[in-house]
Amino acid sequence: MTQATGDFLADGGAGAAGLDSKRSAMAERIKAAGLVAIIRGSHTPTQLVEVGAALLAGGVTVLEVTLTSPHALEGIELLRAELGDRLTVGAGTVLDGAAVAACVAAGAEFIIAPDLNADTVAAAARNGTLLIPGVFTATEVGKAVRLGCTIVKLFPASSVGPGYIKALAGPFPQVDFIPTGGVGAGDLEAYARAGAVAFGIGSALVKSTPQDSAQLTAAATALVAELAAARAGVAGP
Repeated sequence: MTQATGDFLADGGAGAAGLDSKRSAMAERIKAAGLVAIIRGSHTPTQLVEVGAALLAGGVTVLEVTLTSPHALEGIELLRAELGDRLTVGAGTVLDGAAVAACVAAGAEFIIAPDLNADTVAAAARNGTLLIPGVFTATEVGKAVRLGCTIVKLFPASSVGPGYIKALAGPFPQVDFIPTGGVGAGDLEAYARAGAVAFGIGSALVKSTPQDSAQLTAAATALVAELAAARAGVAGP
């Protein structure tokens, strides 16, 4: 057993009941919103707030600032201060426990990782923060479940397509999948029909350099409308 796994189990697996409730509530918020806008690139903290405001104007209420962005932590803090009453702000590309702690200290409300490791899962549990790990294979999904993670990011989704989610959902019906990576306009209904509960949308929505706010709002509005139509189509008459 690794030290991180031992710490995780000592914390009670997914954490104490109160923390489970907090994490579950955040997972439900993300699933209800359906879209997680992913921001990476050279934005300053002020520009990140401008992006957040433009996304909100288009109806996107959840965003993830990746730690590959040079001003990620400052941006998360400012986003929470300026828009936190209307926008759910998380951190992405979080690779280890130290990064989890730094993101939580900056105000991140959820954590998304590109991979799955026990250290990151344990750190998120200790901080009472929802972690959505990145997975690709059935082996990784099974490990995620054993570590207490039942909402996961399928990455890179575009390399396998919607049918892959449906196939994984067979042996793992308790897992919620968020396809990410190459997912954008025109893709949502197919993934929703395969069982996706939400979508991570990166460069198909938010560019890595500052963009026109009105155009970003228009793109966000179109994606929100597409999601609503996709969900209505899956629900049926």
